[in-house]
Amino acid sequence: MVSKTRILDTYDAIRSTYWFFPLIISIIAVILAIVVSHFDQTIPADLIQRLFFVFHINLNNVHSTLITLATAQIGVIGVVFSITLVPLTISTSSYGSVILRVFLRDLSTQIVLGAYSASIAYDLATIIILSNGSFLNVIPVLSVTTGFIFFIFDLALLIYFFQHVASLLQAANIIALLGISLDKSIRSNILPGSPSDSGKTEPIKHAENGPSEQQVILSRKTGYIRLVDYETLMDIAKKKDQVLHVHCYAGNFVNAGDPMLRASPGRLDDRTVKLLQRSFYIGNFRTMRQDPKFGISILVNIAARALSPAVNESIIPVMVLNRLGVALSLIAEKGDRVGDRVDDMGHPRIIVQTDAFKDLVDNSFNLIRQYGRGNADLFIAMLNTISKIAPHIRTEHQRLVLLHYASLVKGEISNGVPAGYDRQRIEEAYDNTVHALNGSSPVQRTPDA
Repeated sequence: MVSKTRILDTYDAIRSTYWFFPLIISIIAVILAIVVSHFDQTIPADLIQRLFFVFHINLNNVHSTLITLATAQIGVIGVVFSITLVPLTISTSSYGSVILRVFLRDLSTQIVLGAYSASIAYDLATIIILSNGSFLNVIPVLSVTTGFIFFIFDLALLIYFFQHVASLLQAANIIALLGISLDKSIRSNILPGSPSDSGKTEPIKHAENGPSEQQVILSRKTGYIRLVDYETLMDIAKKKDQVLHVHCYAGNFVNAGDPMLRASPGRLDDRTVKLLQRSFYIGNFRTMRQDPKFGISILVNIAARALSPAVNESIIPVMVLNRLGVALSLIAEKGDRVGDRVDDMGHPRIIVQTDAFKDLVDNSFNLIRQYGRGNADLFIAMLNTISKIAPHIRTEHQRLVLLHYASLVKGEISNGVPAGYDRQRIEEAYDNTVHALNGSSPVQRTPDA
C-alpha cells in the first residue's frame, strides 16, 4: 500500500513543474475531440445547421482552418513561454533562486500553458480523426466550432496572463504566497500517535541501551530530507515492538552512510531496515511541507536582500515581518510540542526533537536585525511583530524567548541610531511590547521637549 507521505511527496514534485498540468488538460482535449467528432457523425446535419452559434464551413476548408488555428496557437504559446521566463529571471536576480519554486508552482501559469497545449492537441487530434474515410461526406461543424471556442478562450487567457505576470512580480504578492505556504506547513506538521504527556502514559524515559540492544539505520543517499514518513515509522515500531530514536528531520542534509535513526531493542531484519530507510525521502532541495524553518529562511532572505545597499527597500522587510508574525503566532499556539510519541496502547514508539520555539524566533529575526542596524522604523516593526505574537503564546518559555529578543532589539539603539526622537520611539515600542508580553496595557510616553 502506498503511504500518504509518498503520495504527498510525489504530488509536491509534479506540482512544481510546467509539464504535468498541460499534459493532463491535453489528454482531456484529445478525448473531447473524439467525443465531438462522434456527435458530428450521429447528429443530423440539418439540425446542426439551424444552430446560430455553430461555425458554418465548407468541407474543403476544414483541414486548412484547423491547421491555421493550430499554427496560430503554437505561435502564441511560444510568446507565453517567453513571457513566463521574464518573472523567472527577474525573481532570481531580485529574490534569489529559491524563489523560483513559487513561480513553478503558480497554478494560473500552469492553466494558461495547459489551455494552449490543449487547444493545439485538440486541433491536431481533430485533423487526424477527420482524415478517416467516414468523414468524406460529413461536415464536422461541431468539431470546427469547438476549435474556434478554444481559440477565443485562449485569447482571453492571454490578456489575463499579462495581468497575472505583472501582479506576480510584485513583492507583496510573492511574500503573501510564501506566507500562505508557510502557514499551511505549520498547520499540517503533526506527528502521528499521541504525545507522551497526554495522560495515557508516563513520559518516555530516554534511557540509553547498550550497543548490542540498538541498531543504527544509515542513510542510503546524499541530499536534503524532504519528508519523513512518521506514519510508517509508527507502524513499524508497533509491529516490531521497537522504540525509534529519530536523529534526522525534514530540512537536514545527510550524506550516504550518516545515521538517521536508532531502533531499540534488538536487531531488525533487512526488509524492515529498508522500509525504515525509505521512510526518509531525500532529494536535492528542501520543501516546506514538514520544514517550516525553510519557509522562514526564504522570507528572511527576501528581507535581507531588500536591506542590502544595492536595493535598500525598507517596506519589503516590514511586509516580511508581518508574515513572520503570523507564522510564529501559529507556532506559539501549538505550545512547546513534545516530540515523544506513544501508540494507542500507551507504549512509547517514536522519540523526536521538534524545532524549539527559540530557534524559530532566532531564524526569523536575527538576520533582519543584523542587516537593519540603524533603521529605527525596522526595529519598531520588529517590536510590533513581537507584540502581535504575544496574545498567542502558551508557555512561560515562549514569553521569555520573545522578551529576550525584544531586549536584543532595544539594545540595537547603541548601534547607529543617533537621533533622540528615533531612540525614544524604539523605547516606547519596547515598553509596549513588554507590557503585551506581561499581559498589561500599553504605556504612553510624553515626548521629549
